[in-house]
Amino acid sequence: MTRAEILLWSKLRAKQIGYKFRRQHSIGSFVVDFYCSACNLVIEIDGYSHADDQINKKDLIKEKYLNEKGFIVVHFEESEVLKGVDNILEQIWTVCGQAEGKSK
Repeated sequence: MTRAEILLWSKLRAKQIGYKFRRQHSIGSFVVDFYCSACNLVIEIDGYSHADDQINKKDLIKEKYLNEKGFIVVHFEESEVLKGVDNILEQIWTVCGQAEGKSK
């Protein structure tokens, strides 16, 4: 895990924001950074390597697959997490709340 993933996981684990998350979770043939089944939410942390064309193409294929399966996919830049993890957590909490509201 990257520094940003370690930091975010330290805030998401053990339902600290009210939702259970898994890290490095397999969905189909892909592994996602974080997953919340209650919200059907996938969180991906994008570092510098994601600017590479080959990695970017793989990311697009992965996201298309996840979207087709009904997952909500949210991306955050590694630098965003490191600079303002509390803001990231608020955004995640909001997305989860909206997703739960739609499923009721």
